[in-house]
Amino acid sequence: MKSIGIALKQANQYLKSGVSSENNVPARKDPGTMPCVTDSPEIELHLNIWKMKKSTISFKTRFFIDFGIKTKIKNDRIAIFVPYELEKDNAWEDLGNKICTDNNLLCAIFNEELSATAQKNKCYFLIRNSSKEEDSYGMDDFYFYLLGDTNVSIEESKDRNCTGCWIYINIEDHESLDPDKMYYVRFRIFLKKSEQFAIRRSLSNDLVQAAFSKLDLHDLRVNENRNLDKKVREKMIVDDYSLSYFSKIHIFYIANYKVSVENASIAKDDCRIIESNIWKNYEPSRTENAVYVAHHWKLKEMENNKRLEKLELFFTAKYPRIQFFTLIAYLFVIILLGAVGSWLSSDLKFDNKLFSNYKIYVAGLMLLYIITWTLRQLRVFTKFFFKES
Repeated sequence: MKSIGIALKQANQYLKSGVSSENNVPARKDPGTMPCVTDSPEIELHLNIWKMKKSTISFKTRFFIDFGIKTKIKNDRIAIFVPYELEKDNAWEDLGNKICTDNNLLCAIFNEELSATAQKNKCYFLIRNSSKEEDSYGMDDFYFYLLGDTNVSIEESKDRNCTGCWIYINIEDHESLDPDKMYYVRFRIFLKKSEQFAIRRSLSNDLVQAAFSKLDLHDLRVNENRNLDKKVREKMIVDDYSLSYFSKIHIFYIANYKVSVENASIAKDDCRIIESNIWKNYEPSRTENAVYVAHHWKLKEMENNKRLEKLELFFTAKYPRIQFFTLIAYLFVIILLGAVGSWLSSDLKFDNKLFSNYKIYVAGLMLLYIITWTLRQLRVFTKFFFKES
């Protein structure tokens, strides 16, 4: 699977590069070298992956991804490469206004007792931690920045061998803010095709489950150099962006309670039920009376101060889905077995010479061939004509 890439830079590059202020011209980096590790910006990353039905009466599902990024105010330019095609007319949505105007939702997302106060230009909210005085380990105050169309631009990758989109975010009007505090942005992207984010397979090792279940395979990667396309890395270097590293990463996979998450490469931190009364206005879509469960993974810097430079998370999600043609094939085999058994019992005499009758062997071979051929054709048929979107 291809990797998501997250990189940042400062708008005033000459301040970072140390170029003389006489001409204020930034020094251009050598495109053949990666940015120095000491210049890499640090971020806290939140990823929410939503799997939801397209509509109440639909069996088909789709994925939504929420990005939350917290970093220093000086890192006011963000470039994110996502290896997915996004919807043309509705590619992204800012989530800041929903969160900052609903205090219960704000506290639920950050799992802290927080309050939001609008600043002068109304695009920034100061998020205060009311329990910070009592708990020295609580979350520090930070600014929540609301995004708009003037801040975000989306470009499709121009390299035909590298499918995906670039998301550019500009943080504006921050000169009057406290430079010691961090800022936070949160937005949602809408994937055009679900197949881009999950590999979907039928269960092949259990005949009963194969008729009633399907399996999604997820391989989520962020800033994994080995899986980040070389042209993506090149463009980041040319545009003076530096790949970020992470102080913390929170990943939530949110799906119906019937979905079973297994085989994760990282141990889950916890699971929780999504309270509909708090999250209903935040969810991408909602099916009436549906119960959703959030599966949570958390990563942070190592105790030996080794940087967390990438995310690699694999897991599977098994969910109920009736495979009608698989059931029909099973019924066909059962009927065939009954027919063959009836033929054998009526045409053959059960005496000591039963096993010497050639019809038993012929019937057995015919039955084995028919069952094998039926299952093989069923698999080919479902692959080509019943791909789930």
